[in-house]
Amino acid sequence: MAYQETLLGLRFSLESQDGMSFIPNYEMPMSAKREALEASLQPTSVLCRWSVRTSDPVLGAFGFATVEMVLRNPSAPIHEQSIPGPIVMNNPALERFIVQAASHAEYGVPLGFQLLLPVYVGHVARSDIIEFRMQGCDWVAAAAGLMQPRQKVLPWTQGTNGGDICLEKVLTGAIGVIQARDVPGVDVTEALNQVRRAVIERLSFRWILPNPVPPRRLAMVEVRQDYKSVGAISGLGIQLIVLDRPGHWLELDDGPYAHLREAFVPFDTNVDASFADRLMRALEPLRVDGVVTRNDRLVTAVAGVAETLGLPTSPAAAFEKATNKYATRLSEIDRGFALCVSGPSELREKLHPSDGNQPVNLQYPLVAKPCEGDGSHCVSKVFTETELFQAVEKVGRRIIRHERGVPVPSDVLIEPYVDGPEVDVNFVLWDGEILFSEVSDDFPSDADSPGATSSDTFQETAFVHPSRLPPSEQDLLRQALLDRILHMGFRSGVFHVEARVRNSAMKYARENGIVDLRYDATSDEQRQPKPSVFLIEINARPPGYYGLMSLAWTYGVDYFALHVLHALGDEVRMRVLSQPFMRGPQYDGALMLIIPEKGGILASGDPAEKFREQHPEVMDDILLRREPFARGDLVPGPDAPTIPFLSVLVLCSKHGRGGLLRNMAIIRREWRHTIE
Repeated sequence: MAYQETLLGLRFSLESQDGMSFIPNYEMPMSAKREALEASLQPTSVLCRWSVRTSDPVLGAFGFATVEMVLRNPSAPIHEQSIPGPIVMNNPALERFIVQAASHAEYGVPLGFQLLLPVYVGHVARSDIIEFRMQGCDWVAAAAGLMQPRQKVLPWTQGTNGGDICLEKVLTGAIGVIQARDVPGVDVTEALNQVRRAVIERLSFRWILPNPVPPRRLAMVEVRQDYKSVGAISGLGIQLIVLDRPGHWLELDDGPYAHLREAFVPFDTNVDASFADRLMRALEPLRVDGVVTRNDRLVTAVAGVAETLGLPTSPAAAFEKATNKYATRLSEIDRGFALCVSGPSELREKLHPSDGNQPVNLQYPLVAKPCEGDGSHCVSKVFTETELFQAVEKVGRRIIRHERGVPVPSDVLIEPYVDGPEVDVNFVLWDGEILFSEVSDDFPSDADSPGATSSDTFQETAFVHPSRLPPSEQDLLRQALLDRILHMGFRSGVFHVEARVRNSAMKYARENGIVDLRYDATSDEQRQPKPSVFLIEINARPPGYYGLMSLAWTYGVDYFALHVLHALGDEVRMRVLSQPFMRGPQYDGALMLIIPEKGGILASGDPAEKFREQHPEVMDDILLRREPFARGDLVPGPDAPTIPFLSVLVLCSKHGRGGLLRNMAIIRREWRHTIE
């Protein structure tokens, strides 16, 4: 492929204390600096070596072409160069990106960029799609979309000057830019080839739409401090109205995140008898196109209001079944034993009837859990009647809402403990069709261990994806759980489903200090029944924030963005943005959760400081983390109604599942907190 050379003029876009900053490694001589200071924003020139792939059969089918551009130091004074130019960019966002890249470059190292240009008229599905999908690519130093939300893009003009394609029009028409990483021993041309391959793998889907994206206003009830997810709403071109309690992080019009929403409406989110009326009154003047929440406590009531207003939603009756675990059991076609009690008194009457009725016969071990609630809070595995009463009392201490100022706890579901690997299966559905689905392994909790007691919890420890279960069992999970979702009354949306595989061919075992799913050698010998699926719960919403981000970076699918689009009835963008990477997951990923072994005062600081010194290579694979507690904070113990996390870590491995699990084992041993 032939390259052309042109001088490219860059204005000094980076600000410093004196209002001006130069590109340190691509700057003019000192005399030219003085002249530039006197003339304010005079451009500096760098040598641009560039070529255009205008006939790429892969990318062209998806609406864009690529331009390879390399910036180098001029090898001689500019006036001696027999090169036309300089060309000054008419694309401020692209110029800022290039100046930023040049300001961090080492002297003499060429900078390689892939520019993306539209080849037909279209409309952007998501303005930050380029940086989102290129996240985690080894060959990419930085990426940026140069588009506005819902922007109409025009085909870049292949204007000619003496038979050559006009670079100025290329730069003006660019809608995205990707900087190649400087890899020692790798020529910049090869690095750009690798970036182009990554572009094909990650962006080969129709994110440039043929039809305009209409403006939409969405009301969201309770918005958690999940910056990337809320930012995705902005990238979709959706005007966000936040309804939440005063003091919220998005409340202030002059706050640091005010740009992420159109307005904030103070709202009492307690789900009492008047919740629906309050929400109806709040929404009436807002003229919204949809209303949504991701909080299990609110979804049924919010869906009911959406139905009343004629807004897109799944049926409130389906949400009511999904958010009540006893109702979920009753909705199953082949349901096993399940008992629901309001508290210890009703349980005592069931087990020891005062009216002479037949007592309920229980077979231990059993699981007692709140009928309404999230996470694994107050979920207990019990082996005796005494432990069962203690577990029911524990559920009663966790308040789910207030009715006229009176605290209301959840009822309690009692059901058999089911063994077998636990999984999370996420679905994106439209009218019963699976647009995307994947399976993650939910590693054993303390209550799953062979020597577990009633004091051990079901609190999650780690989720690893993709799953290691046999493909046949993953297919079984998808079909069985899809049937359950549809039978419950749902047709479309995002679903986070928890289940176990009974009689699986695999079980968790420790080998060389690493716990993982391994084939069970005894299963064939014992001729166990065929694998079957035990549904734990259906959450008609995306996974939690950190799990969601881990999956988004692994597969390229943002469940939260799709959840929002479903609330607006946007089938076109749901289908488009459900497309995973062309070659599947880009790496093995995990969400690690570290819970306290006891309650007390946190005496230590951030564990990352010491850990980075000892294991910098492991630290580099931690993509996102949260430390909810600071030194001096009171940390609740594992017996509290709501179990806290000491650390939440999202990590990845480019060295396979084995490398991922080895890093996780190191973190378990050496990511330390001190509680006194």
